Amino acid sequence: MKRLLFFLLVISWGCKDDAPVVPKNPITLEIKALEWTTSSMDAVISLYDSEQNWEARTGAIKSQTTTSNGKAIFTNLAPRQYWWRVEKGCLLNDYSDFSTRRALKEEEYYSAKTYLVGSFTLELVNTSALAFEVTLNYGTAPVTVNGNSTLTIKRLKAEYDYITDESTTYQISARVKTNDASKPYEQIGFLTPYCGKIEKVVLPK
Repeated sequence: MKRLLFFLLVISWGCKDDAPVVPKNPITLEIKALEWTTSSMDAVISLYDSEQNWEARTGAIKSQTTTSNGKAIFTNLAPRQYWWRVEKGCLLNDYSDFSTRRALKEEEYYSAKTYLVGSFTLELVNTSALAFEVTLNYGTAPVTVNGNSTLTIKRLKAEYDYITDESTTYQISARVKTNDASKPYEQIGFLTPYCGKIEKVVLPK
């Protein structure tokens, strides 16, 4: 009787070890990068699994370069929400779709499109000892440029924007920093920047 029980236990244990494990189909995320209607080849797509890392541009979990059809395919993903950044020289997707907007589900194949637009760098150079508040367009929140310093703002939208069908122009206005909200801003110039350029605005004007 004892030998029979031992034999049955061995068979049972062997069956557990030999039983095939059938994995579920992995989650796949397909991202297509476009320059207006043209597929964007050789653009680098960085994938993030947290909004914080996406905002900080650090800690990408995967990265791929797009093929001739503008696509990058990420496989074996966990069921969660994802964010991505796409860059190709001075082109980027910061002003287009950049997230799945929800957690992906098991076995899901998710496709997304994102559009690249030109970007430029703006340097606000304050040659005064006074701090200035600067707006880049009417109604936008001001940025503060401390006295005798330079504030650098990267990745601003540049050139012609095919998505909105209009040229990107900035109206630069400034005032000495104050707690008086009624004090008006003075217009100091316009910018219609080009992709990859570094534009400088000197304060005071």
